[in-house]
Amino acid sequence: NLLVDYYTEVPSRPYGSGATARNVLPVLRDLKPGCIVIYAKGHSGYTTFPSSLRTEHVMLAKDMPVFFRAATRRTGVRLILYYSGLLDGIAALRHPDWVMRDGDGNPMRFFTEFRDLFYAAPLCPLSPYFDEWVSVHLRELVGRADPDGFWVDGDWPGPCWCDRCR
Repeated sequence: NLLVDYYTEVPSRPYGSGATARNVLPVLRDLKPGCIVIYAKGHSGYTTFPSSLRTEHVMLAKDMPVFFRAATRRTGVRLILYYSGLLDGIAALRHPDWVMRDGDGNPMRFFTEFRDLFYAAPLCPLSPYFDEWVSVHLRELVGRADPDGFWVDGDWPGPCWCDRCR
């Protein structure tokens, strides 16, 4: 199996412009992995596909799940999409009431060592995040790329001390 660990967290560089059928198909044919895992959404919240939530990477060159779906169909390789679970910087910025709270009631942050590069915050599992955000992304991905599966990252930054959780 092959995981392409191509983070969406760097907004200042193009995303996906180097992936072409000419350079991807030979690799998949030569390696013959059981599956390839590519990013659909990183911890920053940037997606590798155009979304109705307007979360796509600011320099997205192409719809990466659709591109890789075509490549994997041509090579007989399964396509798995990586999706950052409870970490989402864009959702946190747009919906600060969804952010997990620490024991003092302050919003939590994650990956603070990268604060100059990207913002990531953990979202409360009892907030509307799953119903109003994650479900939208997953429906879009299934409809456009028909992946063979998802890898939802298991980051668990809690516990959450927001009013919903208390």
